Amino acid sequence: IDGLLMLSSAHSNNQRSLVMDKRKLEYNIRSNQGRLEEFKEMEPHLPDYIGAEIEGKVGEKKFEKRKEFGAALIVRIRKALNGKISGTFNIGSVNGVTINVDAKVGKVAILNNAEIEAEIKDIPIPLKGLFITPENIKELDAVGLTQKITNVINKLPSVKSKIETDLLNSQKELDR
Repeated sequence: IDGLLMLSSAHSNNQRSLVMDKRKLEYNIRSNQGRLEEFKEMEPHLPDYIGAEIEGKVGEKKFEKRKEFGAALIVRIRKALNGKISGTFNIGSVNGVTINVDAKVGKVAILNNAEIEAEIKDIPIPLKGLFITPENIKELDAVGLTQKITNVINKLPSVKSKIETDLLNSQKELDR
């Protein structure tokens, strides 16, 4: 009887695991399908590869040099961090792609922080590694900031390919 109970328990655990795996695959499929829809929406608006020359804009001022553009963005980020209102604010654009800062400000300025994101056709594109505080903004490099932003934008076509591959793999796994 003990052996049968152990087999029954193992079978139940295995079934639970399979159900969880199926749910996870179904979630991944839905998520990737949604992301692909976003890509289809923004794809016609993606800029060509952004090389050394940029078409940057902060306010009404236009920039071609990465250092000057990045420095102007840093000024805008600093203003958002020192502001009194939390929220997402447009700080500029590069080659037609909107650049926003999502600032969170409070009563204690040292706790303020901001994240930078790109946006194409109202679809946000997270820029990982661009979490900014009053402390680390002092170390922010204008050219490096511009480079990080343009790198993410330039990699969007390969991100789409990865999502398509992940979707296909999840669908194959679900069919097994």
